[in-house]
Amino acid sequence: MDNHSYNYPSDCTPLTDCKSARKPGGSTAVNMAGAEGKDAPKDYLVWSLCNTLYVNFCCLGFMALVYSIKGSFDFFGEDGFQSFMKLFTVEDFEMGGPGKSEGGQADEARRCFSDTLTREGLLLGHAHKRRPAPPPIRHAHKRRPAPWTRQQVAACSSSYQTRSQEEACSLDTPTRGGLLLRHAYERRAPPIRHAHKRRQGYYLTNHQCLINHSEVLSFIERCMTAVGTQKHHANSLAQVLVEGDCRGHYSHGLNRMDMYVKDIESGICSKDGEPAVEKETAATALVDGRNLLGPVVGNFCMDLALKKAKEVGIGWVVAHGSNHYGIAGYYAMQALKENMIGMSFTNTSPLVVPTRGKECTLGTNPISVAAPANDGDSFVLDMATSAVALGKVELHDRRGDPIPEGWGCDPQGNLTSDPKKVLQGGGLVPIGGSEATGGYKGYGLGMMVEVFCGILSGAQYSRHVRTWKVTDRVANLGQCFVAINPENFAAGFTDRMSDLLSIQRGLDPATPGSPVLAAGDPERAHLDTIKEMGGIPYHLNVVNFMNECGKRVGVSPLLPCDRLLSN
Repeated sequence: MDNHSYNYPSDCTPLTDCKSARKPGGSTAVNMAGAEGKDAPKDYLVWSLCNTLYVNFCCLGFMALVYSIKGSFDFFGEDGFQSFMKLFTVEDFEMGGPGKSEGGQADEARRCFSDTLTREGLLLGHAHKRRPAPPPIRHAHKRRPAPWTRQQVAACSSSYQTRSQEEACSLDTPTRGGLLLRHAYERRAPPIRHAHKRRQGYYLTNHQCLINHSEVLSFIERCMTAVGTQKHHANSLAQVLVEGDCRGHYSHGLNRMDMYVKDIESGICSKDGEPAVEKETAATALVDGRNLLGPVVGNFCMDLALKKAKEVGIGWVVAHGSNHYGIAGYYAMQALKENMIGMSFTNTSPLVVPTRGKECTLGTNPISVAAPANDGDSFVLDMATSAVALGKVELHDRRGDPIPEGWGCDPQGNLTSDPKKVLQGGGLVPIGGSEATGGYKGYGLGMMVEVFCGILSGAQYSRHVRTWKVTDRVANLGQCFVAINPENFAAGFTDRMSDLLSIQRGLDPATPGSPVLAAGDPERAHLDTIKEMGGIPYHLNVVNFMNECGKRVGVSPLLPCDRLLSN
C-alpha cells in the first residue's frame, strides 16, 4: 500500500469533515488525503485501516439485512412479499367506511402493515421466527382477548348523542387483543371480529337496553308532534306501536316510527282532520279515512263497529283512504274490553309472491281475531297471511343474520335464506311456503283479506297499492273491522271458550318443556316478562337508529341506553 496517498491537511481530524473541503461530496468514508506534496505520517496508517473496516462493515450489514428480509418472506411461499401481504387484506383492517375509496383503504392497509412490522414486534431480522400479528393493535401479542363490557357498550351507545356514530365507537373500542389504544382517531371503523355484519353507518352489538313504557310512548309522541302531527293523533300512533313491542311484535313497534315520521314530513300522509262516515246502516258502515295515520282511522272504525254490535249484535265497518295501522291485533283486542269478539284486517303494499309466481301482487294482509274467555283469559290470533311479516326480514337484515328457509324468495321465485335477496327484487311467500308444503292455502287467505279490504271498501288493491316505502302517491289502503256480541247467540260463550283453550293447553307436549300453546299465549308471556323486568327490551341498533331520527327532527331528550341487558 502506498502510504503517500493518505495525506491530510492540518485543519482535518480523523472521522470528521475537513475545513479544506477535500472530502468528496456524498462520501461516507473519511478522506485522509492531505495537501499535495505533504507526506502523511506513518501513524495515520491506522486511520486508513479504520476507513476500510468502516466501509466493509456497512456493506456486510446491508447484505445481512437483505438476507434477513428475503428469508422472512420466503417463509410465506413462492411469491414472498405478495403472499405475506395477502395475510393483511383491506377487509382484515376494516378501514372501509362511508365515503372512503378503495385506494384510500389500500394506502391505509400498507401504512398499518409497515407500522406493524416495525412497532409491533415483527422485526425484519426475526420475522421468520414469528407468527403474523393481527392488524395494528398495540402490544396485541402481549394481551389476552377482552370481551365487551357493559360500561364500554354504554359509553359507545351514549356517545351517539354527541358525535357521529363511527367516531363515537372508535374512541374506546374493544378489539381482539384488548382495547385499541393507537390509531383510534384515524380509523373510520373498529377492527372487530364479525365486522362484516355491521350495517353501513351503524355499529352492531349483541346487547339490548331496557326502556320504560312511558319513555317510549313520550319519545314517539314528541317525534310525531315535532313534524306537525296533532297531539291526539300522535298519541294514537304511540299507543299501538308500544303495544306491538310489549306483545313481542318488534317488527311493528318502535322499529316503524321513522316511516310514520317521513310520511308526515313529506306530506304524503295528512296530519289534520278526522275520518268520516260515507255510508252506513244499523250494522255496517263505509268510512273515508281521509289519508290520516292508520291508527287514527283504525280506532275510529273499531269504536264504530263496537257501538253497532252493542245495538244490533254485530258491527262491520270498512274504510278506504287509510295508511299503515300497526298490529292488527290492537284493534281486535279492543272488543275484549266489551266482552265481545273482535276482528281486524288490512291490505298492504304488494310484498308477497303468489304460489307459482315470481312477482309481488299481494300484501302481507294480516288477520286478527280476538275472543274472550273466563277470568280475563282470551284467544288472540294475530298473523300475517305471508309466512312472516316484512319487518322481521328487515330486522334480520339489519342484524346481518340469515332468515329461515321458507320466509321469502329471490327475484326468480326460488326460496332463499338471504334477507337481502328478499328485500332487493324478491318477495315474501304465503303461509305454508312452497306449493308442496301448502303455500297455496296462505295465498288463498291473502286473497280473502283483499276481498274484505281493498275490494269491499273501494280502496286500492293488489299491485295497484303503492310500493312499500315509496311515497310517490298516497297509500289508500283498505281496512276491515268487525265486532260481534256473543250475547246475541248461544249462552255460555266464555265458558266454552275457556274449555276450548284448556283442552289445547292440557295436551301432552311432543317435546318435554315445550307445552302446547293457544293463540295469544306467547304474547301474554312476553307481557309478563316485561312487567318483571320493569321495561321493554330493545336492540341497541334499533334505539340508536331511532335516536338519530329523533335528533334529525329536533327531539330531546332521546331514548336512554344506560340500562343494558346481555343477550
